[in-house]
Amino acid sequence: MLYFSSIVDTNPPGQKIYTLIKILRTWSDAQTYCRTNHKDLAMIENAQENAEVMSKFPSGGWWWIGLYRVPWRWSDNSNSSFKNWRIGEPDVSVKDEHCAAENSDHVWADIHCTAEIQKLNYIDTKDNNQNTSDC
Repeated sequence: MLYFSSIVDTNPPGQKIYTLIKILRTWSDAQTYCRTNHKDLAMIENAQENAEVMSKFPSGGWWWIGLYRVPWRWSDNSNSSFKNWRIGEPDVSVKDEHCAAENSDHVWADIHCTAEIQKLNYIDTKDNNQNTSDC
């Protein structure tokens, strides 16, 4: 089963807290959901953040992260310098795989953006007053 997840910026400022959202969505629908209810799809920008995700989500299939292609950028349109691709990924021989997902081994793969999987979101401090009971 494939889902998506969420991040929460909290104390100390700038620290991300990730939450798995167990609702199946396409990448675009997951991004819209995250931006409406939280902050955005997860942006895993370094090995430390990846380790945090690994500690919170040790297993459970695949989930969307906020990475998309042309070139690879985060959903907030920032550059992606940290990469954690699965061996053989991104698979440029397969057309139309323009969105990234992370699996329970915490490596990334490019997949079709229309696949319905879980999402990894994050929430900014200013959004902490929102209802997050679905996380």
